Amino acid sequence: MLATLSPTMSLIYRKIGRILSSRAPVLLRGESGCGKEVLAHALHHASRLQKQKLLIVHCATAAETTLPQELYEACAAHSTSFNANGKPAGAPHHTLAVSVLLKNVEALSLNLQLWFMRLLQDKTLFDAAGGAALTLRLRLVATTQSDLAQHVEQGRFRQDFYYRLSTFEFVLPPLRERREDLPGFVAHFIKKAAMQKGGRETVCSETARAQLMAYAWPGNIRELEETLVRALARHSEWQSSIERIEFLPQAEGGV
Repeated sequence: MLATLSPTMSLIYRKIGRILSSRAPVLLRGESGCGKEVLAHALHHASRLQKQKLLIVHCATAAETTLPQELYEACAAHSTSFNANGKPAGAPHHTLAVSVLLKNVEALSLNLQLWFMRLLQDKTLFDAAGGAALTLRLRLVATTQSDLAQHVEQGRFRQDFYYRLSTFEFVLPPLRERREDLPGFVAHFIKKAAMQKGGRETVCSETARAQLMAYAWPGNIRELEETLVRALARHSEWQSSIERIEFLPQAEGGV
């Protein structure tokens, strides 16, 4: 997880630390780019299921007719009870620990919401081809940009599924509400870019830092990283610092 000076994020980190041993569902809510998926991966890698692959479901494109079998095959592919072809090796029933991330869960169809609700209850995956059933030690993590309670009121989200998902719900603040973290994020992303390029680290001038602090960051942490990558791509190697970020819109009364 990215280091934080934000009291809100520090509290979220502490609460997540207390539920790492639990397999209860976790719901991460926040604006686009605010770090929901990064936090989901961090939760997985710090949990008891860290040795298992995190299976990711893109809810906006999940098909009712194929997702259950796709998830079964993905689980089977990572089970030592199955051979290289995904076929069961021996027993007709197997147990598997697995973490599943539902990205943008608000986009999941009502029928698939019901299917996942039953999966949480029964913890069993069946092979449409008649193969071995899988009993899951399941940790479900979901991300959303929406207030799912409103979706429930509008009939667009199942109330029972929402209640199960929100056993532990965390609302991540946007970057504009945690500006104390900006300097650390800037240093982190510049170092990351330098490591990827194999070049030396660059620093931001006072002017560039003021620009970064004044901007509203509607795209949040993702936009910050993309902005720094773009600025570094325009940056001459002989320059020791980024003097100004020419393409960054100025804040009202900006720099």
